[in-house]
Amino acid sequence: MVLKNSKLNIIQLRLKKGLQQKELAKLLTGKDGKPLQSGTLGRIERGERVLYPELAIQIAKVLDCSVSEILGENQVQLTATPTSLIEIMGIETGDGIVMQRTGSKIAKPDILKNVSSAFAIEVFDETMLPKFNLGEVVFADPTRVVKINDYVIAVTKDNVMTVRKINALTKTTVKLEQLNKKKIVSHKTKDFTLNVIVASQISR
Repeated sequence: MVLKNSKLNIIQLRLKKGLQQKELAKLLTGKDGKPLQSGTLGRIERGERVLYPELAIQIAKVLDCSVSEILGENQVQLTATPTSLIEIMGIETGDGIVMQRTGSKIAKPDILKNVSSAFAIEVFDETMLPKFNLGEVVFADPTRVVKINDYVIAVTKDNVMTVRKINALTKTTVKLEQLNKKKIVSHKTKDFTLNVIVASQISR
């Protein structure tokens, strides 16, 4: 699971922070646990190498920006898929970040057969346990009325998504509960679009 990076904004954000390529690379860790090579970062910046989610999160923290800002034109857009296949719009990392998996599709469950606005995301880590497992795809129905105790994909105005449980809900306030930490955070209802999860399945 990787992020296609045709037009990332790493270079612009790095320069805005006053960091040279080598300086940023030293602050990042590669998959081998060692400092990222400057050449590797350069290839990612030029779109010659894919950007893995773990590294995207690291870069966002160092550059004090959001992953959405890094992704630029690769940012997820919620578009209807009125077919028997549904696009996996992104991957959920547990930190409230969903990143695009371009081209990945999965069969639409029968419960969403007539819902053209339905979409899916894939759980990327184990922070959704025990409700959802690593690699599991969850399907959301944006047309369903949200109720307390529903599991939802909460989407911010910046198109960042998180999988949460509705702990409490009024016209002005929603309390979202993290699935395995049992941490509950109160938000303004207007700041989110709440999409009820109606089905899930392992993607492979």
